Amino acid sequence: MRNNDDLPVPDAATLLSGLVGKTVRTSTGLTNTVLALRGDRVLVGTDSSPKGTFVPVEDVQRGLDLLFAHRSVRIEPKVLKHRSTFVGAVLATPPGTSFTATPVHVILADDMTPELADAMVETERAAGRTRRTGRGLPQPEKVVVERHAMDLASEYLTTLGWVVEDVGATCSYDIDATRPGEHLYVEVKGTTTDGAEVILTKNEVDLMRENYPHTMLIVVHGIHLDRTGDEPRASGGTRKVFHPWEVRDDRLRPMAFRYRTPEG
Repeated sequence: MRNNDDLPVPDAATLLSGLVGKTVRTSTGLTNTVLALRGDRVLVGTDSSPKGTFVPVEDVQRGLDLLFAHRSVRIEPKVLKHRSTFVGAVLATPPGTSFTATPVHVILADDMTPELADAMVETERAAGRTRRTGRGLPQPEKVVVERHAMDLASEYLTTLGWVVEDVGATCSYDIDATRPGEHLYVEVKGTTTDGAEVILTKNEVDLMRENYPHTMLIVVHGIHLDRTGDEPRASGGTRKVFHPWEVRDDRLRPMAFRYRTPEG
């Protein structure tokens, strides 16, 4: 199990701005609508107050700080103040969070993947925040995991008669595979986790959608890292192949948004 102490704490204002116009489900099953973000307050609509009432953004930030510091926060007014159910609903929106049963808490999963940790850190950096550093794999370990996955993927494709070329350094996919009359765009992901989630860039998603159904995703998961020597070594792993690979909206979760500011 991983320690999440060094995961970046989401910025409450940024998180709330991405929720404007959307509903969040509370631990009681009711929905709240984030109507607007106005300075240091967020306007929240409910069934009983459809025009909305204001909640301080600092209440949400305090909840996020508690959640990422302790990996769990109880949803009750004495902890999250008078709009605790709304704050709790917002806390349950970042990746890796979920509600528990009575007594209701929001918890942060202990098995946050290294890939997701790195992606969260890079998202925070891109937004101009460096609250904390990531707990992803060190660069030398990432390199050997990725190389091992590429080797296994290339070996698999070769046994099927494909001629493979590593194009990851110059293209938005990893392997260009060809057979007479056939062309395949292959994305390869290597991970030490169970491979339930992988991180995709916008360019990777766009390219695979443009070239579907001549697309394949190979996930090599459960890779073992040997750290006993002077340099890390990767071995093992289980291969999952998706072909043709269709990048579906219902399986994508946005981690950030790029916003074009109004002119003037």
